[in-house]
Amino acid sequence: MGVALMVIGILFSAGYSKVVSINTSGLLYSRHEDFTKNNNQENKENTLLWINEPTKIGDYYATYHGKRLEAEGVPGFIPADAVITTDNPRVVLAKEDIAHQGKVYHKKEIRFVLLPKIYTTPLSTAMQRSINYPYPKGTD
Repeated sequence: MGVALMVIGILFSAGYSKVVSINTSGLLYSRHEDFTKNNNQENKENTLLWINEPTKIGDYYATYHGKRLEAEGVPGFIPADAVITTDNPRVVLAKEDIAHQGKVYHKKEIRFVLLPKIYTTPLSTAMQRSINYPYPKGTD
């Protein structure tokens, strides 16, 4: 009985699915064959988002603000160009004060940690080396 209800639900919901991100710009998202097969379906069903330009998607508008990072202890996200990377990919140096709604969380030129936390084990390090993972000298 449960499986039958699940199948009915799947069939019912499949009939009502609708693509909301129709590309109306006339520009191609990609010329790769995965996007151009099926009468260019992927290019037609994927909206291009431009930096800081609102784009209508269904009944809503979406605005791409550029690459963002999540930092430990800071609500929301910070612009990637507000930090300088270090030898440790999780630790960055603030180019400017990192603030949210008037509260400063990290001062300019202070190092802080990005999220998500990534834990490595000796096995994962060995696996990275086996696939020629590039990592800084002196971390062996």
